[in-house]
Amino acid sequence: MNNKKGFTLVELLAVIAILAILVIIALPNIMGMFNNAKRQLFINELKIIYGAAQKEWMSDSFNSKSSRVYANDDSNSCVRKLDISGR
Repeated sequence: MNNKKGFTLVELLAVIAILAILVIIALPNIMGMFNNAKRQLFINELKIIYGAAQKEWMSDSFNSKSSRVYANDDSNSCVRKLDISGR
């Protein structure tokens, strides 16, 4: 009686082939999830920045002592640019 334990080369190749097929099928879905997450993060950061700029503008518009300019005009004379810090 010959009881050898282990897998044959054909069995190992079959398992590797099945794993490769699963990776080929799953990889585009996983990459799509990462891209959607990055896109949503970018949109959320833009909304936060826009909201902060809008609050700052509203605060300055009610304060008559402020002379901030948030965008350059044609003469490029800007009194004070909007302070933005980020990545």
